[in-house]
Amino acid sequence: MKKLHKIPTEEMEELIKKTLDELNDYNGQLNFSSDAARKGIAAVIAKKLKKDKCVVCGTFTEYDEFDHIDKRYFYVEGSGQLCSACYMSM
Repeated sequence: MKKLHKIPTEEMEELIKKTLDELNDYNGQLNFSSDAARKGIAAVIAKKLKKDKCVVCGTFTEYDEFDHIDKRYFYVEGSGQLCSACYMSM
């Protein structure tokens, strides 16, 4: 089974910081320093990191890393998991 694409810690930290900065610039009323906000952000990130990525475009798919390939849509043996858009464009 294909492994989840690993993102280096430094790259992930930079991506999270950039995203939070953009959200804060978009809406200055957001408070990312609250415990509830940090827990919510951590939960979303943890959930995303357990999902497989499309081997073509890199977007996260709906499938967990260890979902069996027989239970997935858009899985191509020998290539890996694709998102619906990339699969349909083949």
